[in-house]
Amino acid sequence: MLHGLLKTDCGAARARIDAHLLACWVSAKSPDPWLVLARSDTFHYHNLPDLSPYLRQALSSGDWSSNVVCSFMAVYCLQLKKQKRVFQSTALGERAALSNILHCLLLGLCPYNTSCMDFRQRVLITGELREVLVSDRQLEFILENDSLIQFAVVEYLANVLPDFLPVEDALLVRGVQSRFSVNQVC
Repeated sequence: MLHGLLKTDCGAARARIDAHLLACWVSAKSPDPWLVLARSDTFHYHNLPDLSPYLRQALSSGDWSSNVVCSFMAVYCLQLKKQKRVFQSTALGERAALSNILHCLLLGLCPYNTSCMDFRQRVLITGELREVLVSDRQLEFILENDSLIQFAVVEYLANVLPDFLPVEDALLVRGVQSRFSVNQVC
């Protein structure tokens, strides 16, 4: 029924469908209704982590290696080629934020995302990323999937800057078409 609503009310239907992703991962045969997330807790664009303090800190200090989040932002903000990640801090919250940004890319949560995977694939992605989030392998996962995380951070910044950080957007983005180009690629 919810998938049928995607044609008429995509945003609301997608959020209601995504509320069932973790429940279906945990109990694939018969999802427990108690495991269905509330709309405010489910995967959607406005529920992404706020990385603006990291961006502002790096922009004001010029230090893009003080933590793992800033090191991934450097490619977008400084237009640097991919470099080896060197950072001084790897706090649990920073690693979890990057994993949640990966949800954004893989589940197609950005407003101008042009395609979306089927429900089974979305359940699998959600479940596997949940396993990473609750494990002690977060940093290892991030470093092993460096390019994918980088891609997710670029998509995140291309969407969040114009929507929520207009001053930083004016400082960093030279062409208005970049957001659409990045979303098309993602």
